[in-house]
Amino acid sequence: MVGLDTWISPSVTWSASPRWKGTGLRWSVVRTGALRQWNLARNPGQWTMLDALLVLLFIVIGGVFAATEMALVSLRESQIRRMERGSSAERSVAALARDSGFFLSAVQIGVTFAGFFSSAFGASTIAPQIAPHLEGWGMNARAASISALVLMTLIISYLSLVLGELVPKRIAMQKAERVSRIAAPPLKVFAGLMTPVVWTVDKSSGLLLRMIGFDPSERTSQMSVEEVRDIARSHHGLDERHRELVDDVFGAGERIVSEVMQHRSDTVAYQGDLTVSEASGDITGRPYSRYPVYEDSIDDIIGFVHVRDLLEQSASGQGDVPIRRIVRPIAQFPGSISLPEAMAQMRASGQHIAVVVDEYGGTDGMVTLEDLLEELVGEIWDEYDIMQRREFLRLHESRLVAGTTNLEDFAEATGVSLPDGPYETVAGWLLTELGRLGRAGDVVIIPPEYTADPMDDDVDPEPPARYELEITEVAGNRIVTVELKKSSRGDAENRAT
Repeated sequence: MVGLDTWISPSVTWSASPRWKGTGLRWSVVRTGALRQWNLARNPGQWTMLDALLVLLFIVIGGVFAATEMALVSLRESQIRRMERGSSAERSVAALARDSGFFLSAVQIGVTFAGFFSSAFGASTIAPQIAPHLEGWGMNARAASISALVLMTLIISYLSLVLGELVPKRIAMQKAERVSRIAAPPLKVFAGLMTPVVWTVDKSSGLLLRMIGFDPSERTSQMSVEEVRDIARSHHGLDERHRELVDDVFGAGERIVSEVMQHRSDTVAYQGDLTVSEASGDITGRPYSRYPVYEDSIDDIIGFVHVRDLLEQSASGQGDVPIRRIVRPIAQFPGSISLPEAMAQMRASGQHIAVVVDEYGGTDGMVTLEDLLEELVGEIWDEYDIMQRREFLRLHESRLVAGTTNLEDFAEATGVSLPDGPYETVAGWLLTELGRLGRAGDVVIIPPEYTADPMDDDVDPEPPARYELEITEVAGNRIVTVELKKSSRGDAENRAT
């Protein structure tokens, strides 16, 4: 080749001819022979630092793209909707977040270019400057060149991982909305400049997704109720009271009406032939304001009567009128309906009381809007509540519990989780353990494994406290109340007495 001193190899250099040697110009060719770099004569130490800064710049640029990707992906649906109602800049960010295929393609192109340039520039400029130092330590030229390249690759990979991926993404996860507002406009400019490439990559990835059965337009998968529940539990912005409220709301969604209703045996209802005067006299001292009215039996509920209607009829001299003539319509639900659905229907119809119907069409019980609300916010007491509603108040070393209390409420209030079985209430568990109808004074010892839950299996816990349930009141065949207290009975007495 005219004008050249030597051709060493595609992996080393071309040296300029003698007439060019004084100019301080040289050609450098990388190992592949495909990339030739024009370098000015320079101070090696000074320019090595400049090369390192350029490599670092490419890594930081890649980190900006990575942070933008994570920020846009981490935006919650509520944040995107809020941005869509905001300023034009916010709407632009929201539109970018909605078009996940477009921005992901643009981001990946930016990350790829930044990674390529940082690696290529570091290998072609810094590694050759490190090799002579390794040769000075006794390595031959080939080993020094390879070692310098490997060392430079490891350093760039480490910096790319930390500065170009982990740190930017963690910042974006914590400040998703703020980072997206800052980084989205430059990303749109970059995507506009790279439109042909972005379009090609976006369409190619979308085609491949369709081929394997995915929808390219779907942004995220739907969260399960349990995932949303876990997010609420772990949210640091909520105090313990609010977390319990959120947990109760989700817990209520998993329960059905038959679990919270007042059983038919506890329901106060009136026969339709009863006169207004008779009903008005009977309700004196009762705590409710609405009472179901039936025709022939409680399985034939025709509506309900409100205390106000009875008082108005009595005051107007209509005391002899049968109450069936003043009944109001009453909602009816199957026991399997969920609490949120029942609450929605009662709110829509403006009713506060409903009949719970069993699978045979008979009356299973009654439920009120207050019963449903209590599953969300806890017990609601008023000055007319009877003692049975205060079933979980402590009585010194014991607690008085209604027999109709369901097992979940019992466990939440007392910390004692009775075993599951073909029953739903405390009375049902007692009858199963007794094997007969309960009588006042019957005592059942609760197995210790249901009263303690050791937190550390490696430490021998103290023997768990033993509890017992004593039937304190029975009405006919029904267990009305029981008393939960610590037991001093031994294993030999661990049976109903």
